[in-house]
Amino acid sequence: NQKSAKLRNLTIKKNLIKLTHKSKYMNGGVYYFKRKFFKYIKNNSRSLEENILPNLIKKSAMSGKFFNNFFIDIGSKKFLKKGSNLLKKEFTKPSVFLDRDGVINQDLGHVYKYKDFKFRPGVLRGLKYLSKKNYYIFIVTNQAGIARGKYKELDFFKLHNIIKEKLLKKNIYIQDIQYSPYHPNAKIKKYKKISKLRKPGNQMIENIKSNWDINMNKSFMLGDKNSDKKAAQKSKLKFYYAKGNFFLQIKKIINNY
Repeated sequence: NQKSAKLRNLTIKKNLIKLTHKSKYMNGGVYYFKRKFFKYIKNNSRSLEENILPNLIKKSAMSGKFFNNFFIDIGSKKFLKKGSNLLKKEFTKPSVFLDRDGVINQDLGHVYKYKDFKFRPGVLRGLKYLSKKNYYIFIVTNQAGIARGKYKELDFFKLHNIIKEKLLKKNIYIQDIQYSPYHPNAKIKKYKKISKLRKPGNQMIENIKSNWDINMNKSFMLGDKNSDKKAAQKSKLKFYYAKGNFFLQIKKIINNY
């Protein structure tokens, strides 16, 4: 029937999915199958939701998790159109744009090794607070050390992969990281040029704006140099100089909106 076909009216008991007569939960359509699952798939036309999964549920062979998140079925033209509007609304969020050295970490000069990366006071707590308040978190950073031959782009990527992994363990996710390896007086030839990516140019900010749905009225940037401020102003983004405890400053800014 229609209920079993769409796997509606589901519940979870002792981590196992159960079919019930009345429930507000339904199949979200995201699966993880062990290899032995494929023995249930025969060489004929069968429906995963109509034939295979209901039988496995009845055999207590399907576990699951509840997710209380945004969900919409876009399996028809009507709901595809409706979904486009709802998705844009759901994913349009306020955002914080952060310079890196001197804002997130202590500016010790051309930091590219994790052992030299020291978070400023209140940063971890502040980033958690931003996530809790449903903010996108972006990093926009000049990396002239690449242009000057102090380290390579690969070193920059390695450092940020480590940082992102450490933050993910604390349920903090950085949505995007934009960087500029260019400098007009670069030692490395391919990086020697004037680029709008390099702050006070605002191309890094504009790149992010074009890729994410952002509520600019509630968004802001935190930096420690005049070039950060000028880049923010070019993108009509509110700007604050980083000072004191990161968490306390972020909390005060957000509470004033």
